[in-house]
Amino acid sequence: QNVWTQFHHLSFWELLWVNCLKLDWHEARLYASYLVEQSKWSRTIYSYQQAAIMLMNDDLDDTGRQTIERLMKDAPKHKQRIAGKSLPMEKFICKKVARYFAQNHYLCLPAVELMFVWNTFKVLGKNYRLSDSIFRLIERQMKQLAHRNDTYELDNQALCLLLRGACYRQMKQPFRALQDLEACMNLESHVKEDTYLMAYACVESGLVHADEQNYDLAISTIEEAKKKYTGFSLQSRLHFRIHAALMELKEKLNATT
Repeated sequence: QNVWTQFHHLSFWELLWVNCLKLDWHEARLYASYLVEQSKWSRTIYSYQQAAIMLMNDDLDDTGRQTIERLMKDAPKHKQRIAGKSLPMEKFICKKVARYFAQNHYLCLPAVELMFVWNTFKVLGKNYRLSDSIFRLIERQMKQLAHRNDTYELDNQALCLLLRGACYRQMKQPFRALQDLEACMNLESHVKEDTYLMAYACVESGLVHADEQNYDLAISTIEEAKKKYTGFSLQSRLHFRIHAALMELKEKLNATT
């Protein structure tokens, strides 16, 4: 019975992100709520994910806003320590919860940020319609940011540049992808908290070069990301991706020489 329960939770997880990719926030919220109610794997992650998805809706009523407040307040309370260490994703989420309250109950594209962090953007390359919908969502958000003026304005701008650059990559527009990713990295000295964005943008730039079969430049760019950026959120997660990417790229390079 326990095994079947875990299969159910895995299915809820997959359906959650499938619906996020389709921008069906109402359906995604449903599966996110099932995980909050039924799974004990990480109440911190599940609570924040449901809140992040709900924040993507433009038609929130008072009940919805109250639910988001409760989930945001609950998320940090369930933070775990394993072998004396916090889970990197839970630490990241606790920072995002603090940002939500610091920004007067606002976050910039929180569910899309999670989609990128969980590496679901790679699915977009297989479906232009999905990637175009997410691209348009990011574009709308960037226009709205122009009318906001708060402490984290440049953090939010850098996030949008990374997300749009990653979207351009999946839409097979490498020049525009590199422009946005470079612009994101150029904001390094201006962001207040989200320094992880620059490291991820650097790796994403390397992957753009890899897509263009420029393997030498891809390898040097990705290796630079590992050397240049340290002490940022989700560092170990990115290092796993770097290791996997470098192994694959070096194999491809050897095959062409």
